[in-house]
Amino acid sequence: MAHAAATTRLPVSAVVIFRNEERHLHACLPRLRFCDELIGIDMASTDGSRRVAQAWVDRLFEVDPFPIAEPTRVAAARVAKHDWLLLVDPDEYLPQALAREIAQALREHPDAGAVGLPWWFYFKGRHLKGTSWGGTHRHKLMLIHRDRCRLLPTCNRIVWVKPNWQTVNLPGTQDNHVRHHWCDSYIKLWQRHWGRYPRLDAQRRYAD
Repeated sequence: MAHAAATTRLPVSAVVIFRNEERHLHACLPRLRFCDELIGIDMASTDGSRRVAQAWVDRLFEVDPFPIAEPTRVAAARVAKHDWLLLVDPDEYLPQALAREIAQALREHPDAGAVGLPWWFYFKGRHLKGTSWGGTHRHKLMLIHRDRCRLLPTCNRIVWVKPNWQTVNLPGTQDNHVRHHWCDSYIKLWQRHWGRYPRLDAQRRYAD
């Protein structure tokens, strides 16, 4: 594995689940090497995703394809080296400034159960300012402590923080937000958010 030069890394296990995300993995994975462990989970990709992942991850697993990543994240949490988990999608890019702020948050908030990271959506490569997805107000619980949270295997409900543990949201700036490269085209927008996710989310709500 051709990892970046060794530096002091955070006691965090980053988990990235992917299927045919070669282009995004080139940008996503190198940005996560501030974590002590990087786990890649390949859902039977047919492009070059596995080859890209092998250059960066510490452990690589292959699983059968599944419509959503949440159940696989639950399984990955059990085999991670560290209690702190960073759950990242391949189309989410973390800047260096955010890595420094994560380290500071872990020092300053020993009672944290989860840390919400500033999460800005990008459509066709540009920051989305309109619609319900746009703006600079959103946070995502991407950094969680596995003993202080419950990872849920259902669509669009990933984390439940247990009582007596804090949820800390890092303030977002132009330099420190997670760049979520959400959709590259209107076709993908339709397939993802008006085709697949509504059905899966309806099933989750019915189960509730």
